[in-house]
Amino acid sequence: MAGYKSPFGAKLYVYCPNFMHIGSYDDESATVDAMHRFIEEQGYVLDITDKRLHHEIYLSDARKVQPEKLKTVIRHPIRALDVRGTSA
Repeated sequence: MAGYKSPFGAKLYVYCPNFMHIGSYDDESATVDAMHRFIEEQGYVLDITDKRLHHEIYLSDARKVQPEKLKTVIRHPIRALDVRGTSA
């Protein structure tokens, strides 16, 4: 699976699930674990490399919002498995 360059120079990926985490940054691991289970259940594997990274998008201002109400989008690049169960 190859990404492509946007007109702004950013590389965009076709397969990248987005999960919304609501709560403290310290509690993100439960959301990441759920994301990883979902990815595997759908027949994909993580594809985090030195060029394909984990991303977080902070929707809330941590200076103004209570920790339990913080909203963060978590993204992990993935790739499909082939029919033999190995990464494509």
